[in-house]
Amino acid sequence: MSLYDAKAADYNTMVTIDRDKGDRSRQYLKSAHRELYRELIFSLKSRMNSSLFVMRNAPELLKMEALSPLVLATNRKRLSSFTRKSEATIYRLTERLIDARIILEKVNHGTQRDYDLFMNPEMVPVSDHKNEDFNPLLFILKNSIDITIQRTLRSICTPCSSNLNFLNKKIITGNLQEHEEVSAAPMTNNEQSGTSYKNTGDPQGSFEDLLALNIAKINTSDNKGLVVNAFGVAISPQSTAKINTLDEYGQKIEALRRREEERTRRYAIMLVEFVISVLFSGRSIYKSERDKAYRFGEFYFQKFNSEVDCERAMEQYRERVRLVQRYLESNKAFSFDNIWPARYMDPENYTSGFIMTQKWLKKHRDYLDLQFKTRKLKTEQQMLSYALKRLEQEYRNKSAFVYWRSYLLNKAPGKIQEYEHAAVAILHQKSIK
Repeated sequence: MSLYDAKAADYNTMVTIDRDKGDRSRQYLKSAHRELYRELIFSLKSRMNSSLFVMRNAPELLKMEALSPLVLATNRKRLSSFTRKSEATIYRLTERLIDARIILEKVNHGTQRDYDLFMNPEMVPVSDHKNEDFNPLLFILKNSIDITIQRTLRSICTPCSSNLNFLNKKIITGNLQEHEEVSAAPMTNNEQSGTSYKNTGDPQGSFEDLLALNIAKINTSDNKGLVVNAFGVAISPQSTAKINTLDEYGQKIEALRRREEERTRRYAIMLVEFVISVLFSGRSIYKSERDKAYRFGEFYFQKFNSEVDCERAMEQYRERVRLVQRYLESNKAFSFDNIWPARYMDPENYTSGFIMTQKWLKKHRDYLDLQFKTRKLKTEQQMLSYALKRLEQEYRNKSAFVYWRSYLLNKAPGKIQEYEHAAVAILHQKSIK
């Protein structure tokens, strides 16, 4: 409690100075505040024993990322039972600790009694409160909905040691651009993967400069007398000009293969950047998190056999994000700009956007059913819109529905009457069931 005692002494000194000037609006920190702070520390340390509790839940409500505060979810009743003081007393003690900056902020949960206390990290006697190995994708992908994206994005959580058997096949180097709000990462060499990344300084963050190395590592030693060919064989300068026809043919094949791998790798790195931009759109990303995503970027490349596979995976992930974002924003709910998107990606979280979307869709569907039964849907456009919303529940995860909708609205406006009858037949069949 030495940290608290020092902070309390400074605060009491400031209160004394204000009182000498005639300002008696602030009160001293007393023993009751010290007891409450001790209970908060004990509660925080016990909650931190659970796996990734702080780093998993803090980012979605975090506003001061630079300090990385520790968050304790509690309420007055719980603290009152711990300290054996009334809830009104707990409220006054908490407000005094906030005024002393021992607690940085208190965030209430709407109309509920629960709230989150953002503890000052300088006041918490926990040295490892910031987990450098934390990966937000681990919690999101634990129960991922899309199997393809789950298999694709899980690679970012895969340790290097389990992928050593692939390292002799692919050697990657790249120039990756840090975002403007994040300081540029220095050149780092991964001894296990043979990967190096650096900042290009390109404000657009283009990946056009991302080049693939040869299968064999380039000889960067001080020995300038040896040259490595496409197959990793050292050739002396005298014999370099006498490469046989088979070696030339092999080099052409290798050049074609490298060109295909370069395009595939570019899409893989673009997928890494897209996932990062979505997951961290609500907050700043830690440098360690970004470096880890880049460091494991090559494992994305291992999951794809061609450029088409990688492009398809990115489009599926984008469609998944658009699906959630479209319904949340249309229902005037939270958007990706003001909250951590992990809450929308976790199907087991009670505040998940997927769960809320299902509830809103059910409510909207019931409302439309009521309108249809009372014959309020009369025009062709209303019927078409209603049929689209009903059918979208079955086809929203299929590319066929996207094509069908665009064909109906853009290429075949004269067939609205035909599709209206089809929609009525579908609704009639649904009502019979």
